[in-house]
Amino acid sequence: YPFEVPEIIQQNKLVPIIQAHINTSHYPYWQWSPCLSCKWWRPPRCHHCKLCGGCILKRDHHCFFARNCIGLKNLRYFLVFLFYTCVACAFTVFHGVNFLLQFYWADMSYLDLVPMLSFLRSILGSNTTLAQVGVMVIMGYGLLALSLLSFMHFIDACFSLVVGKTGFELENNIDVKDPRSVTKKLQSVFGPHWQYAFILPTPYFLSPAIEDPYNWSYLIPPKKKNPVIQLVDP
Repeated sequence: YPFEVPEIIQQNKLVPIIQAHINTSHYPYWQWSPCLSCKWWRPPRCHHCKLCGGCILKRDHHCFFARNCIGLKNLRYFLVFLFYTCVACAFTVFHGVNFLLQFYWADMSYLDLVPMLSFLRSILGSNTTLAQVGVMVIMGYGLLALSLLSFMHFIDACFSLVVGKTGFELENNIDVKDPRSVTKKLQSVFGPHWQYAFILPTPYFLSPAIEDPYNWSYLIPPKKKNPVIQLVDP
């Protein structure tokens, strides 16, 4: 891929920044650029995270649920985490609704599906079991919100994987073309036996062939002018 590697890092990729080598405030996206926070040169697709306090290789985004950045080496675990969260939410919603219909629906009305209304009816003496219904309704709405949030994040992460872009590149509309097949992209994240990654999410014998975070030789250069990024990531 035609990006330029600074001369001071051609011998060693981890050379501290010397102020004299910084001669511009913006660098092309597909070029090595300095990080003034970490005091190191960073390769393309590597971005600094203020919350994590470091530069993350192939940074996708910062996940507040995982309390960490999602990048090169933990994307597979993030996807598995989202997958099983969606499965657990669907399992709980199904059995929760079935439990509510079987044991409480006879004493309920459709108005009890409105949050807090069943508590009011219970206080007014309509039915003493409606207080329990109110708790379940509130928990059900919270669980439904978590299900939708998890499903949306899972679809978004799968889309990023299929198109070969990171969340940062999608958000900033950066031209990235990955000509590899979907199978190759899955193998680069989940390993050669990617079919078993969701059954046995272990890093030992199903470990992926990690992509080279310094050289992206399989990417197709953009036809338009290379996008630029700020010297210090927001």
